[in-house]
Amino acid sequence: MECPSCQRMFSRRDVMLRHHRNKHGTGVPPPPPPPPPPQNATQESFRFQHPFTMIVSGPTSCGKTFFVKEALRRSTCNPVPERIVWLYRRWQPLYDEIRKTVVPTVEFVRGIPTELEADHFFDARTRNLLVLDDDLMSTSAKDRRINDLFTEGSHHHRNLSVVAVNQNLYFGKDPTQRRNCHYLVLFDNPVDRQPVATLGRQMYPSQRHLLMQTFREATRRPFGYLLVDLKAATPEHLRLRSDVLGGGEDDAEAEDEDVDSTGSESNTMEFGEEDVGSESDLMACRACGLVFAHARGLEIHQERDCGERTIRQTMQNGRRRRGGNLRIRTGVLSRRPAGDRVLCR
Repeated sequence: MECPSCQRMFSRRDVMLRHHRNKHGTGVPPPPPPPPPPQNATQESFRFQHPFTMIVSGPTSCGKTFFVKEALRRSTCNPVPERIVWLYRRWQPLYDEIRKTVVPTVEFVRGIPTELEADHFFDARTRNLLVLDDDLMSTSAKDRRINDLFTEGSHHHRNLSVVAVNQNLYFGKDPTQRRNCHYLVLFDNPVDRQPVATLGRQMYPSQRHLLMQTFREATRRPFGYLLVDLKAATPEHLRLRSDVLGGGEDDAEAEDEDVDSTGSESNTMEFGEEDVGSESDLMACRACGLVFAHARGLEIHQERDCGERTIRQTMQNGRRRRGGNLRIRTGVLSRRPAGDRVLCR
C-alpha cells in the first residue's frame, strides 16, 4: 500500500492511513488525481462537418486538386456526401483517377450550369457536395450564384457543401466567399505570402504574426498546407491545423502527380564542392588579418584602408615608445637623445 502524498510503501491500509493522518494532517487520503484531459483531436480523426463552405488556395501545381481528391477518397466529411458534382473548364488526367477512386462517383460538369440555382439541381433530401476547380476562378469569383451558395445556399435549405479551389485568396474584389467560409486550406506560394499575412492581421489583430508563424511551420515540407477551421463550434486552440489528411507516402504520390501533370520535373541547380573556393585559395592581409577571395580586393584594402590605418598605428606606437624623446612645440617635432634634452622657454 502506497501513501498518495509521499509514495511511502506500507503493508497494510490502516497503517498507511495512520501514517497519512500523523504526517500529512488527515486520516483520509486525497482522492486520486483526475485522469488526464482528452487529447486534442488527432489529425486522422478530423472531419469536415457537413454542410460547410471551404476555399482551397495556392499557386498552380501545389497539390490543391490532389488534396480535394484525397479528402473525398478518405471520406473526411461527416456525414459522407451522397452526391458529388465537380465543375471544371479544362479536363485533367487526374479526373480519371477521381472517377475510379472516389465513392460516390463524381459527376463532372463543364462550366457553371445555368440551372445551378434551381431546387431540382440539388435535392435537399440528399447530402450534396459541389467542387469548383481553379480554372473557373475568374468566373466563379464574379458569379452571383456562387456567392449565394456561400451565404445561404449551402446550409439554409439545400443540404449542400461547397469547395472552391483558387490560386489567390484575395483574387476577387468581393469578399463574400472568403468571409463566409468555414474552412480555409492554404498552400505556400514562395513568391507571394502577403495574402496569408493579411489574413493573420484580420484574424489576430493583437497577435498578427501568429498565423504567419504557424503557416511557415505547416508548409515547411513539400506540398504542406495549413487548415484554418472557422466553424463557430471549433475551440480556439484547434483553429489552426496541419496535415489533416496525413503525410508520408501521400506526399510522394502528390509529387508524382504534379510531375506527371507538368510533363517533367523542374530543374534544380546543385552546387558541389568544386563550385566553391577552398580555404587555401583565400588571401589574408598580413597587417590586419582580413580575408579576401580575390587579389584585387586585397590590393585595394592594403592601399586605402589598411595602409592608412597602419601608418597611423605606427606613428602612435612610436610616440608611446619614445614619449620622453619627442617634444612637440608649436607644431614642430623635435627629436633628441635621452641624455641630451633641451628646455624650451
